[in-house]
Amino acid sequence: MIRTILATTALATFVSLSNFAYAAQPATTQQAQAVPGRLASNIIGDKVYNGTGDKADNVGSVDDLLIGENGAVDSVIVSVGGFLGVGEKDVAIPFSAVKWADNDGGRRLVINATADDLKAKPSFD
Repeated sequence: MIRTILATTALATFVSLSNFAYAAQPATTQQAQAVPGRLASNIIGDKVYNGTGDKADNVGSVDDLLIGENGAVDSVIVSVGGFLGVGEKDVAIPFSAVKWADNDGGRRLVINATADDLKAKPSFD
């Protein structure tokens, strides 16, 4: 929980400073640099699935994002197993292995692994 609060606070500070620098640019540059993205606070807590079809299994949920020294997201920390928060463990999934997929008018996070595959991975601390 503390990691989530600290990560969200750090990310909010980074976004605020980025927005300040962004607002200082001329309008023509701002329009040319519009880039789609996702807020970390909207991704944390999202369910992760092992496919895009209706029969895809929920294999966990995003607990955190690991940001590397270069400022890019290196890994998605996925919480797997357990029931009502008891017996869960966090595993790190490389960000390159996570895909966004369209589903019923929305988007979902998809990885190529089962819940058992994730449970067998070493815990992320």
